[in-house]
Amino acid sequence: MKRFFHLIVQWPKLTLLLSLLLTGFLGYHARQFRIDSSVEHLLATDDPNKKYYEEVRALFGSDDIAVIGLLAENVYTSTVLEKIRRITQQVEKLDGVQSVRSLTNVPDPIADLSYPPLLIPKIPTDPAALTALRQKIEEQYPIYLNFVTKDAKGAAIIVFFKDLSDDEFLNERVDERLQEIVKREQGPEQLYLTGMQNIQVNSLKMMKQDLRTFTPLSLAVIMGVLGFCFRNLRGVFLPLLSVLCGVIWTLGIMVLTGEAITIGTLVLPSLVIVIGSTYSIYVIAQYEEEVEKGGTAAEVVLRAFSRVSLPVTIAAFTTVVGFITLLVNRIATIRALGLYAAVGFASVTVIVLTLIPAALTLLPLPRRRKTEKGADKLAGLLAQVGQFNRQYQIPIIGAAVVLIIPCLWGITRIRADSNFLNFFKKDSLIRRANEIIGEKIGGTQIFSVVVNSGQKGGVATVDLVRRIRGLQDYLATLPGVDQTISIADYCELIDRALQHGGSEEGDIIVGEETSPPPPAATGAPETPLWDQPERIESALKLVKNMSPQTLASFATLDFSMTNITVRTRLTSSRDIVGAAEEVRRYAKDHFPPR
Repeated sequence: MKRFFHLIVQWPKLTLLLSLLLTGFLGYHARQFRIDSSVEHLLATDDPNKKYYEEVRALFGSDDIAVIGLLAENVYTSTVLEKIRRITQQVEKLDGVQSVRSLTNVPDPIADLSYPPLLIPKIPTDPAALTALRQKIEEQYPIYLNFVTKDAKGAAIIVFFKDLSDDEFLNERVDERLQEIVKREQGPEQLYLTGMQNIQVNSLKMMKQDLRTFTPLSLAVIMGVLGFCFRNLRGVFLPLLSVLCGVIWTLGIMVLTGEAITIGTLVLPSLVIVIGSTYSIYVIAQYEEEVEKGGTAAEVVLRAFSRVSLPVTIAAFTTVVGFITLLVNRIATIRALGLYAAVGFASVTVIVLTLIPAALTLLPLPRRRKTEKGADKLAGLLAQVGQFNRQYQIPIIGAAVVLIIPCLWGITRIRADSNFLNFFKKDSLIRRANEIIGEKIGGTQIFSVVVNSGQKGGVATVDLVRRIRGLQDYLATLPGVDQTISIADYCELIDRALQHGGSEEGDIIVGEETSPPPPAATGAPETPLWDQPERIESALKLVKNMSPQTLASFATLDFSMTNITVRTRLTSSRDIVGAAEEVRRYAKDHFPPR
């Protein structure tokens, strides 16, 4: 090690040049660092559930959605319905949008199973027709209460996105354009936009703001500490230079390896600055101590680094090893934090042991001075603390043990949870929009419950459809679940048409102006569909003739698998996991393996 420092002292300008060239190279690349707010980084890369989730998305479509919520006195007016249609048409034209569903463009599968027309081909203007439309949806098409509340005071426009990466989504400016549409159509009805993509985009903005805020703030705090400790420019400038170079090296290496800053690695710059600065503090403190002993600049630097290099190296090594252990974690963002924190501290150590001694060799020696009064007081205070610790060792250890006991109890109370909405303040527009839509219109998140029969046509059976309806009824009792849609709902939809005058042969036609009264209206009791297997069988035959576009959302073409779409207001991962466990418990009893 001494020979290494002799070379640095002998060639200080060359050492500085090489350090600055490497910093310039990595700094050039560091300018291109990316920030990725995707939740994918919070998933274990080898998790079989993640692979299954991707397979389900490929079968039944993406669950990346946004919800435009509309609040009005009455949705069933020509003005409001026209606004919903206008917004729907504008959103459909945006790049990055796969499809849009609202009350004004949903199909009418009862009218024609193979080529269903729109449920509302023309927006009514007559009050009686609007009242009839409301009655028609509530009584014959409850499946579409996913798009309008039963009290008619709220409506949802659901936007399905293409399978885009976060970068592609940002480059297409999809969220910005949605916000522009919402702003343009605002009033007199209240419009809100929410959804995971919207939350992620705003999380990204917040992450960028945090980087712009906390990195300079960390530097300012370190400058204050260094200024208080050393009271000279070299004692402030050189440590700051070392940590800034360390941050540049770290970001440059991240860019060169294709890694983005994520939720887990957002703290890296501040972490490197705060912890890495301690290494250079050791060096500068030892250097100033050696200055008091006299000698040339080269001699002072050699004496200082011969004494401090080993402690600095050991301190850095233990820190690097500590972060390297995170590489065994299954979560990608935690592994990235461990790896690049280790890279950052190793970089700072290299800089402290090369650039700083070279710079100190070229700088003139500071004038010897007596210890300042403030520093003398600080040294005296620290000496008293040390004396107190030696004198009261046993009471201090006993107090520490007593304090550990409630801490151990607290460890057992730690809850693992992830909720992106908690990143925002309670009065944030992002959080308020999500809460208002969830409370007054319906959940803004969706998840799928997939039933796999294991055989062709296996889900289109009376027994299994009954079980699915039972599962939906159970899901409706769970807190936070607002709406479910499955093959059972389409069976009910078609059965209503059959019971109200439709035919099993060919297309089912239901008049737009009037529809036959339900059996209950004529005085005949209506037997529930699920009590009559022959009615279920008849409905299933017609479900099989539905258009592939309609089928794609709830069943595979061979009817071996089916999907129950669950719309929920749950945003906490802990709550969602709890709901999933409830589904598994129910499925264990009611969907036994065959």
